[in-house]
Amino acid sequence: MERLFRLAAPVLLESVFAARKPQFGASAATALAGLAGLAILAVTAAAACLLAALWNGSLPEWGPVGAPLICAAALAIAAAVLALAVAMLRRRRPAPPPLAAVAALLPDIDGRRLLRDHLGDILLAALLAGLVSGTATRSGGARPR
Repeated sequence: MERLFRLAAPVLLESVFAARKPQFGASAATALAGLAGLAILAVTAAAACLLAALWNGSLPEWGPVGAPLICAAALAIAAAVLALAVAMLRRRRPAPPPLAAVAALLPDIDGRRLLRDHLGDILLAALLAGLVSGTATRSGGARPR
């Protein structure tokens, strides 16, 4: 629990300070990640409080052995529901195509022959790409004078 808080707190602080001072530049994804971390922390704390209430409520009736068993059963049911939800979500995704089927769709390319036959074209394209990227500036791509 403490590790989760240590992960979520800096992200949340960064998003809060970024909202007040634009020069920090935190994105909406950073704020969302921080809030999601805090939501996970709150849900975990709520589950712990619910489990403590269940324990204290069942202690007089079921005794010191039955109360932990009831709490363990509640946790096992919650874990089974979550596992079932994950299994249902995994079944909905289509299976990726096998690698052999993808390789069969691609043409048979001989990389060495392709490089040998078109070496001049490749070097010319690399030279032009270097010239174009070296002459453009960051302010709209205008050439320096």
